[in-house]
Amino acid sequence: MLRYRDLKVWQKAYGVSLAVLKTYDNIAKKSKAIEILMEQLIRSSTSICANVAEGYGSDTNAEFARYLGIAYKSALETDNWLQLLKGYLEKQKNRFEDIEEHNLESIKMLIAFKKRVQRSKRKKRFEEV
Repeated sequence: MLRYRDLKVWQKAYGVSLAVLKTYDNIAKKSKAIEILMEQLIRSSTSICANVAEGYGSDTNAEFARYLGIAYKSALETDNWLQLLKGYLEKQKNRFEDIEEHNLESIKMLIAFKKRVQRSKRKKRFEEV
């Protein structure tokens, strides 16, 4: 039986979330702005894998695809916060570039997986093979 944790797209999004959380612990929070931006980054990045997991429990492919769309939007929001942090913390931007690369891979995976789910003829929940 396949679990949401077995989905490659969830694993990639989970990796992004973990990297963000670890970066948060290692970034000097010298200003309120940095803390706010990092907290927004945490919210958006953790929302990606959470929506994939929640959507996996859907009864139909259409509903699952809707959750994948929400995860995609959260991944785009994550990219936005990464760009702001890279611009604001120029001397530390290399900390965010790895996360950015993995997040962009996550975006590509979400787009492709959502299309596969939508194309599936099955009425029941899609399962990745």
